[in-house]
Amino acid sequence: MYTVDSLLEAAGKKRTKHASNRAGHEMDHVVELQLIVAALNRLHAPYSKTQLGALIDFFNDRHNMQEIPSGSNQSKGQAVRRLLSGQQSQAGDVQWIQGIRNHWHGQLERKLPADLAAFKGALNAVLG
Repeated sequence: MYTVDSLLEAAGKKRTKHASNRAGHEMDHVVELQLIVAALNRLHAPYSKTQLGALIDFFNDRHNMQEIPSGSNQSKGQAVRRLLSGQQSQAGDVQWIQGIRNHWHGQLERKLPADLAAFKGALNAVLG
């Protein structure tokens, strides 16, 4: 079972921070790394270090980044944690999760390398 930290270690990667040029804003992953971990933990066959590295690079790329206010970034992260833990949604959670689904299905899913097809299915299951 992966955690974000163990996934990064297995992939030979470090956390990537993108700086925002706007005060009070942060650059953030649209599809959170927590969701990547949840999808990988659904799979039975492990990916190689090279494949995990490619997966991390894919989700760290600019096509999965957004600039949002710092407080909104925290709200989004909490919504994802509640989704993954099965906790009851709070006000605003549905909007965040739907935005993630829309970005994944609308922009990222079709760009994912073919050798990561099992991961794609697992992330689709996590997002519902």
